[in-house]
Amino acid sequence: AAGEDKILKVWFEGGSRMCPSAAAVKRCGDGKAEFSFGHEALGLIRRSGYGEGMTFFHNLKLFLFEERMLDVCDLDGNAALISSDTLLSRFFQYIIDAAKGEHGRNYTKLCFIMPEKRGGLALKRLKVLLPDYQVEGVRSESVNCVYGEIIRRGDFEGEDSVAELALHCGAGSSSLVLCDHEAENTRVAYKVRMKTRYLNGDSGFGGNRLTCLIFMYLKI
Repeated sequence: AAGEDKILKVWFEGGSRMCPSAAAVKRCGDGKAEFSFGHEALGLIRRSGYGEGMTFFHNLKLFLFEERMLDVCDLDGNAALISSDTLLSRFFQYIIDAAKGEHGRNYTKLCFIMPEKRGGLALKRLKVLLPDYQVEGVRSESVNCVYGEIIRRGDFEGEDSVAELALHCGAGSSSLVLCDHEAENTRVAYKVRMKTRYLNGDSGFGGNRLTCLIFMYLKI
C-alpha cells in the first residue's frame, strides 16, 4: 500500500512480511468450516502432527483457475463439504483485513502480480472471488522479478536502453523474459520504463527438483 511518502508494509504473525499460502481447518459444524491462515495455520499444522485427522492446504494457488468442491474435516472428525472459492475468498479477506487493521484505512482497490500463462483467466476469477473490490493485474510475475533486479542494481544512469534476459524460476514453473529498459531521472524519483519483447511461462518445465538443478547448473 502506498502512503504519502513511503510504502506501507503489512506485518503478519511472528513479525514477518510474508504470508504463507497455507490454510488449516480449525473446526467444522453445520456443514461449514472455519479456517486459520498463514503462520497461524502452519503452527496449527505442526501442533497437530502435520494434519493427522485435520485437513490442511499448502498451495492455495491450485484452486485459482477453477472451482472445486472440497471434503474437509477438523481434529475431532467433524466434516464439511465446501467450495474452493470459499476457501480462497476467506484467505484474501484475511490478508486485506490485516492491512486494514494495521494501516487504519479501508482499501477498495487490489492489484495482483499475474502468472504469464492464464493471467487473464486468473484476473477474471479474482474479480469473481472479490466482488467488493476493484481488482486489477499490474504486471506479470517474471517481469516483476526483472523490475526488482533493475531496482537492486540501480541501473538508472545513461540514456541508452539496456537489454535484459531473465529466467524466472517459480514454484514448479519457469518463465523466460527478454526486454529493454530505460530510466528517467524526474528529480523526484527515477522512472523505469520496460518494453517486453518476449515473455513465456512454462508450467511443465519438469517440476521443482529439475528446475532447481538446471538453475544451479546455470549459476555455476
